[in-house]
Amino acid sequence: MRSCVPNLPQNSVKKAFISEIMPDEIKENLYNFGIETVTAPVCSALTSELKYHPDIVLNNPAQSIWYCIGDTNVNNLLTKGEATLADKYPKDCAYNCFIIGGVLYGGKNVAQEIKKHSERHIVIAQGYTKCSTVILSAESFITSDISVYKALVNEGKNVLKVSNGGILLNGYSCGFIGGCTGVLGNKILSVTGNAKLLEDYDLIQGFCKNIGYDVVSLSKAQPYDYGGILPICEDD
Repeated sequence: MRSCVPNLPQNSVKKAFISEIMPDEIKENLYNFGIETVTAPVCSALTSELKYHPDIVLNNPAQSIWYCIGDTNVNNLLTKGEATLADKYPKDCAYNCFIIGGVLYGGKNVAQEIKKHSERHIVIAQGYTKCSTVILSAESFITSDISVYKALVNEGKNVLKVSNGGILLNGYSCGFIGGCTGVLGNKILSVTGNAKLLEDYDLIQGFCKNIGYDVVSLSKAQPYDYGGILPICEDD
């Protein structure tokens, strides 16, 4: 196995971070894909379900480097980050960003330890940048946020703009498209629920088909934002 290039697994994912509250049905289906799941740290500074979200408490800015915020013993996989989170938005968004091709996409409050791994920072108005984005490849993205959409299009990327309709998240009017999905490698996009219940499923399925991706459902339930499925390592 080898560590995944952040956000861009090419082969079958073998290990991934998931939320502590991910249902057993989804865990079992990930196991059926050959994926060992690792529970993400929990951030006690947050009082909402976001405390369990991998894309809130973890960031993978470079290959084999994972920064974490949370109540956990740091092991050889995780490095304790310097940033702190607080309940009030955007103070919970320090790690909710991503780097593609040396370019950091994220809000103005992105953690310094993440910034140092990028060549330049495109500031996004939406603090929940990673939550709002599905990264299919270095060139193709799906996002539910107009500021993310404009930033990626300005960089010459292939981007589909969708809604968050059909995605649940306790305590919020809706969840986010990035938070209810995960790329499993081998051009497979998984949805944490029944993908066909997404409001824009047809658009998503068509966009994915055009770039050779399959969309798979990990349960029969309504899609739910668990903070994404973050690939750690993949087949050689």
